[in-house]
Amino acid sequence: GEGFLIVYSITMRDTFTDVNRFHDHILSVKGVEDVPLIVVGSKCDLENDREVPASEVCFIIIISFEITVGR
Repeated sequence: GEGFLIVYSITMRDTFTDVNRFHDHILSVKGVEDVPLIVVGSKCDLENDREVPASEVCFIIIISFEITVGR
């Protein structure tokens, strides 16, 4: 893949904890140091069942790309 999407459930802490493991696995398989990645918290409509506090979630999205212009 060129870019990746990791989704975790705000109602299941273990899915949030696994985000780093999935990210590391993607980097290992691709053999690179970074990849375009978006992390999404799902089930936001279940705020009363939230196990991952919003204050704990920090998103850093680094998108690296190179534009080549043909002549």
